[in-house]
Amino acid sequence: MSEIVCFSYRKPELPEGSNLGGRVQIFEKLRYRDIAPVVSLGAESAFIGDTVSVHSLQGEHETSAIDPIELGAVRTIVNRLDRSIKKDQLPHSELLPPMINENTTRSLAFRKHRTDREVLAPLGINIPSVLAADSSTVEAFMSTQPSGRFVVKPDSGANGQGVHVLSPAGVAELFREHPDLYGTQLVQPAYDLTRPFPAGLRPYDAASAEAFEGWNRHGITKELRVYGFHSPERTTVFPVARAIHEQRDEWFFLDPETVPAHLLKDTEAAMRLAASVSGAAAMLGTVDYGYGAPAGQDPVWAAVELNGKAPYVLGYEKHYQIADTLRTMFADQIAETAAFAKGVD
Repeated sequence: MSEIVCFSYRKPELPEGSNLGGRVQIFEKLRYRDIAPVVSLGAESAFIGDTVSVHSLQGEHETSAIDPIELGAVRTIVNRLDRSIKKDQLPHSELLPPMINENTTRSLAFRKHRTDREVLAPLGINIPSVLAADSSTVEAFMSTQPSGRFVVKPDSGANGQGVHVLSPAGVAELFREHPDLYGTQLVQPAYDLTRPFPAGLRPYDAASAEAFEGWNRHGITKELRVYGFHSPERTTVFPVARAIHEQRDEWFFLDPETVPAHLLKDTEAAMRLAASVSGAAAMLGTVDYGYGAPAGQDPVWAAVELNGKAPYVLGYEKHYQIADTLRTMFADQIAETAAFAKGVD
């Protein structure tokens, strides 16, 4: 009998815009692995007693209702609510199987100072940072950093919103004028991330060469994103790159064989540690690395951010083969997590 995996969504219908497209292909890959994927809609309202109201997938955005299933028969839930599942609203939350991603994992990733303190800093891959608790904390931190410019950004922000790049005097003035920001902001030295990636990195394929050369050049802010798919059995990773240009993400693609091996190993370690810290059996996340340093210093690779809530998984329209590879890794992760859940049932 196929193991059941439930993709849980918040609204009464599937979203047309999503961080996870290619649902049809993912479901096909899961069926090939003897997994029966279903969809639940309406967030917590789909969990009725000890059953789940579910649908089959009829297309990328279409579903058809089928008979409810017992919650205890579900081996894994893929949380696509874009928030935590409110377990206190479920009559039998004790029956919930392992989730991708767990509420505790999302909570960890929601606070940048937690991911820095509990994951990135212990691995030695972080950009130094401090939670701005008060003026003395901020002043003491800035005095230890050889940087003339500092980033102040929301501890729980996303998409570059609310980010300031300031001199030390400007940082002090910002908090003096807005004392309500204390406890909500992270302060770190400003790294110049506009340098080209180091020599040796190559495009993924011939079709990727033009974008690679166009975005991997001086003056454009860029990051190397490494996806991590962690299951109880193993952790797999895959790198892509993005440029941030005119407030848009422009993706370009690298040959994984040319990416520094330590970045892939560091990402594996970060996924395992984040899962361990949050008590999760599985985790889908990314580590975004920048290549840079404060002005006047030699560039290094450093982790800008760990995303462990619901990271965007590159779509087929960006690069078919890479998108398909990521979904193969995701399907493997789900199948391995389902097998683990069955083993401990």
